[in-house]
Amino acid sequence: VAGVWSRSRDFRPPLRAGGAEACASKDLALSLLRDDRSEASVESVEIKMDALFKDADSTRLGGAKFDLERKAREKDIPVNDLEDLTTLDVLLEKFERLEKLTVTRLHDEYESLGFVADDLMPRTELLKLVKDVYIWSEMKLTALQEVCALKEIEVDTTQPRSDLMKLLADSTWEALGIPVSRLGKDVAKTVLEQVRMLENCS
Repeated sequence: VAGVWSRSRDFRPPLRAGGAEACASKDLALSLLRDDRSEASVESVEIKMDALFKDADSTRLGGAKFDLERKAREKDIPVNDLEDLTTLDVLLEKFERLEKLTVTRLHDEYESLGFVADDLMPRTELLKLVKDVYIWSEMKLTALQEVCALKEIEVDTTQPRSDLMKLLADSTWEALGIPVSRLGKDVAKTVLEQVRMLENCS
């Protein structure tokens, strides 16, 4: 076996190789080892090579995960508060889409999620509010409870995520003087339209 390995001493699998590149490198190494060697020796080498490439894949995936978390932190996403880190890539894609929207489209997006904001709010502030909602929807329940506490919204520890999200949404309507929990969403929307018409006229 030592002789077998000596024939492949110049082979170094690329740690970040993937797909066809990794397969080609592995096939090349094995072709060097098969010359006048017993099947047992080749099989032993194949097992070791498989383990080596699995380690390389693990290193590559670990690097990708680290890069994703770094990008998330740059976008002020509280990575440690998220329920499932596999949603990071989807969350970052949403942020990229939101950053291209106009103020009007951001208002539409925010309202489609059940939230409302002052019609005269600057775009940067509105963008942050919409991003916050998407972050909250991916948070651990305990982290979401802390968000409610910071906004002085009383919650019960037995309440599900959907209840907390509704309370957060309702609080944005109430901040504009619209008691959505009493009026209902349809009536509240009509009132909001009237309020905005008055704001535009003044």
